[in-house]
Amino acid sequence: MDEETIKALTREECILKLKEIGQHGSGSADDMRIKLRKFCLYPKLYERLRNKAQWNFKFECSLDPNVIPPISAKWDNDDSFYPIVSDKIFKEYCSFKSQGNKGQQEKAYRMLQSRKIIPVKSNIINNNKIYLKAMVKKSYGTEIRPTVILFIDSIPKKSHCRCPVGLSGLCCHVLAVLLYLRHFSDTKEKLLELNTATSKMASKIKKRFNSYGSLKRNKTNVC
Repeated sequence: MDEETIKALTREECILKLKEIGQHGSGSADDMRIKLRKFCLYPKLYERLRNKAQWNFKFECSLDPNVIPPISAKWDNDDSFYPIVSDKIFKEYCSFKSQGNKGQQEKAYRMLQSRKIIPVKSNIINNNKIYLKAMVKKSYGTEIRPTVILFIDSIPKKSHCRCPVGLSGLCCHVLAVLLYLRHFSDTKEKLLELNTATSKMASKIKKRFNSYGSLKRNKTNVC
């Protein structure tokens, strides 16, 4: 693809060209043209990526990232819009994929218990269609995975996450968000990431408790 062809591409055409090589299209048309130019510098890599993108397996619960409302859309932080997720709904969604599912569920439970989820937001398209978005931290480190779930008639139908498994719509990050919603549906309690102030306070309380315990032991030894 030469320079003149890239310059003539519209934003929608840029998204399609990037999708052809398995890349996510976002931002302005100029941003995506810059991205395309970088790949076009290496024709063999471009061809290899295009071939690889055609081999990707398609899952019923795989959500096309290009249909997800952009960041500039109205994403609401109101938990009253959360769809109700029961144990049955969670298990039915998990049934879309059987291989490796048990391990992903166990990892999702650990992520929920470790409070790896950052505030969940919703984008209501109409009465029966809603997108739910959450930022989920990796099991280790501080890297964040944007995770989006599409609910139709209050049932999770498709999902997308930027992790390697997320293209299938069934990764541990998606399952962690569904578990979060299931827990909220039962208890109205939010198991979100603790903010810095709360974490520092918890650390101070723990240190204070430890120092008190140490002092108490020393007094006992003196007596």
